[in-house]
Amino acid sequence: MGKVKKGLTTLSVLLLASAILYLIYSFSMYSNSLKEVNNDIVDFDNTNLCFDSVSYGVKSIMAQGAMNISISGNNISFKKNTSLSTQYAQDILSFNQFISGGCSYGNASMDTTELGRPRAYIMPQNIEVDNFPGRVTFTPQNSTASAGQVMGYSILIRIDAATPTINWTGISILTPSDPHAMYINIGVQGNDGGRSNSTYISKEAFSEVKLLTASNQTLATFQFNSSAQLKAYYATDMVIETIVILNESAHVETRANIINASVSEGITKKGKVMLSES
Repeated sequence: MGKVKKGLTTLSVLLLASAILYLIYSFSMYSNSLKEVNNDIVDFDNTNLCFDSVSYGVKSIMAQGAMNISISGNNISFKKNTSLSTQYAQDILSFNQFISGGCSYGNASMDTTELGRPRAYIMPQNIEVDNFPGRVTFTPQNSTASAGQVMGYSILIRIDAATPTINWTGISILTPSDPHAMYINIGVQGNDGGRSNSTYISKEAFSEVKLLTASNQTLATFQFNSSAQLKAYYATDMVIETIVILNESAHVETRANIINASVSEGITKKGKVMLSES
């Protein structure tokens, strides 16, 4: 009887030991799982930090003369210093080389082809803002649908020269109540004062206004065409601010997923750059 009792005690001890070992193993597995989850969270946070750092860099480069964007209500301002905007392309390439060595929190890359020139989109109206050398265009992409949300443009110019005259060379004037009318304001400030002119024109017909010197040289030309498109050409250095007047609020972003950030193979983030939001 004593031998049976001793055997049962031994078995109980073995079972208890096995249970303790199992609990230790389970706790170890759970602890490792928590560590993996925690590592994933850290990687996820670092990926976001890396993406945000590169995004901030892109916005800063654009704002340094090429395309400084601000929003006030339904009005979106695009300010450009033409004497500084030529530095944009080199700054983007230099920044891309900088981040190719890895940002502080992970790895990142940019689509330098898409970023080859300052380009943005007003959303959800889907209006493209595209900067070329000597020109900037505002083009509603959805034709009538996008153009219907453009209420007008206010163009303000600062030039380090004698104040030019404002000369409409072609104009399609409408009354403010006309459903196809949009408001246009042109203001220019030179070394000897300022001038301004405002009117309502058709957003579906061609109109053109020029800034002319006393000797009749053209310093800038602004063309308005169908679907509320605006093309601004400039032939000299100036600060030009174009305010797009919309009928509802909007934000400004890049078109494509131009940034790719990652910390590990399993965690990456691709996305656009939010340039400005209301």
